[in-house]
Amino acid sequence: CGDAIPAPEATATDVCGDATWTSEDSMEETCGDTYVIARVYTALDECGNSSIATQTITVVDDTPPTIEAAADVTVECGNDVPVASAMVSDICGEATWTVTQSFDPACGGTGVYTRFYTATDQCGNTATDTQIVTIVDTTPPSVTCPALVEVECISESMDSEVTGMPVVSDLCGDVALTHVDLQFSGTCVVTYERVWTATDECGNTETCSQIINVVDTTAPTIEANADATIEWGDEIPTAYAVVDDLCTEVSWTVEESFAPTCGQTGIYTRIYTAT
Repeated sequence: CGDAIPAPEATATDVCGDATWTSEDSMEETCGDTYVIARVYTALDECGNSSIATQTITVVDDTPPTIEAAADVTVECGNDVPVASAMVSDICGEATWTVTQSFDPACGGTGVYTRFYTATDQCGNTATDTQIVTIVDTTPPSVTCPALVEVECISESMDSEVTGMPVVSDLCGDVALTHVDLQFSGTCVVTYERVWTATDECGNTETCSQIINVVDTTAPTIEANADATIEWGDEIPTAYAVVDDLCTEVSWTVEESFAPTCGQTGIYTRIYTAT
């Protein structure tokens, strides 16, 4: 198909004079631009006698079409994957294309699409081409830390269920959270920086920091010696108290006053303070 059709050519002879010939073509279409020509030659002598001969010219299409698939492409996960496209042509009619694809998954929503394109012309000749679409994830996840929070020493936990969890998102899969706590100031009010790290399925990371103040607003406990009555001249018990605090070390002090009664008797009042 596409080659020039041979011109009519014949030789006419006659035993009794000269002879001439003519030809007439009839065409039957087949596939695409192919066809079959039936060429009938007629020889005529000077006396009007005639004879015929037939030539069959078959135009075939054995040439596959051409196909050029869209170029290979790398796409960031979350963006639109390009639609399949190809350019096809054929020297002997029209050509169409079809595509099938396979997907080889990787991390998260990434992976590789392999697209197999097939061009087919009207005579059934085919040609193929391949396109590779690679989905990658180079974008870190999004992470937003909770606001500053205060927790009571001991009685309240620094567990994230109490202090709050970051809000995370990722365009291409799930996100895992981890954290480390760094103490950087304080004694009675202890300040921690909780550094959260968000990691997506492809290993991209992003961090944020949360401030946690551990405060102590709970008074210590103190238990002074029991009240006592003694005979004058006996030894006066020394001041003593048992103190405790759930958050820090605690000490105690005492102040006493004396209210005399008769003789050398009287009442000592001891006021203990735990700090």
